Amino acid sequence: MDDDALADYDVDAAVREHRVNTLAVVYDAALAAFDIDAAVSEHRHKAEAQRQLDERRRLLSDVEDHIGDVHHWPHKEQHIALTCNSHVRRGDVFRLTLFLLGNRAPPRPVAVLLLGLGILNDAKRKRDAWDAFRAFRDGTLKADAFYWNMEENTRTMIHGSQSWCAGGVPTGMRDPVFWDDAQRMLGC
Repeated sequence: MDDDALADYDVDAAVREHRVNTLAVVYDAALAAFDIDAAVSEHRHKAEAQRQLDERRRLLSDVEDHIGDVHHWPHKEQHIALTCNSHVRRGDVFRLTLFLLGNRAPPRPVAVLLLGLGILNDAKRKRDAWDAFRAFRDGTLKADAFYWNMEENTRTMIHGSQSWCAGGVPTGMRDPVFWDDAQRMLGC
């Protein structure tokens, strides 16, 4: 470079251009390392998980209005209601159903909860759940059937002398209109 060219050379501009080029290379490398598809997929997964959590909260709140906060429920019933697992055993579905109905939750919100949690994932499970509803209503459960009574904080035998539903629910609650929605929802 001759003296005239050197005099016209802007060192600051050259340094700025070098920095910009270097940053562009670093940015391109960082962008290449970032998997945009994975980020979008992760965002969608988190949004779906949040939607499911919000739906579960709504389902639970409809039942909690009748029997109290889920965090005061017995451990096993909490676990069934909060895990939302389609592999819940039949006995656990029966246990949760008796717990909810025994603590005076109306049949419709109970059916909505059981279906919404995904634990009644086939026709057989829905039929079994309806059989429990009907037997509870009619008083035809086995003599050893029980539920955890939230008011008395004790295990209550369904046919026990202190049970409000011994021999079936009171006559005013046997009206088919009270049970029809649950039966229809369970496909029975």
